[in-house]
Amino acid sequence: MDQNTKRAFFQRFLVITEELEINLIAGNVESIEKYLDQRQEIIDQVTMFDREMNAGDSVTVTQSLRPLIKQALEKDRIVMELLNKRKSSIATELEKIKASRRMKQIYQKKGNTGYGYFFDQKIK
Repeated sequence: MDQNTKRAFFQRFLVITEELEINLIAGNVESIEKYLDQRQEIIDQVTMFDREMNAGDSVTVTQSLRPLIKQALEKDRIVMELLNKRKSSIATELEKIKASRRMKQIYQKKGNTGYGYFFDQKIK
């Protein structure tokens, strides 16, 4: 593997991160896991690539790709902010649901069930 391979990994990572950002902004939460899995696969591939290279070559390749890495990290930061906002809004919604459920349990009166017997005479 060479510098072009690592560049392709980072470019693919950037494309996936941009797609993830677009879906987060659009509120399409169903596809988030797919994009996160794809990103993790690329991260694993880059890690394996770095392990296969000797230390000097890895540093040289990484320095030559610094602008692309910086761009990917910036997009990643934006995505993480969007994910955290989404997570906090979901947590707020869950708290409202829990509060509503507690209120219903507390204030819901247990009335007569409608089943029973009525006696109009005293049984001897």
